[in-house]
Amino acid sequence: MFPNNDIMVQFYIYLNNSLFLVEIYQRRIQATVELLSVDNVGEEVVQDQGQDLGDLLGRAIESKIGVERIIRRLENLP
Repeated sequence: MFPNNDIMVQFYIYLNNSLFLVEIYQRRIQATVELLSVDNVGEEVVQDQGQDLGDLLGRAIESKIGVERIIRRLENLP
């Protein structure tokens, strides 16, 4: 893709990794929704799933910040 440009290779790898993580997070969120949609879900299960969703949110925000940094760097290229 960009054999002579290490920065572009790093950006490409980071963005592909981010897209992969989005797919994983979507599946985990869907599994959580299905788990919590069942009747008589225990309070402990709800708390555990809430904590997992909070962790996913933190990772998603970190990834978003990383992508925004890459976009800013690309926009500032000569």
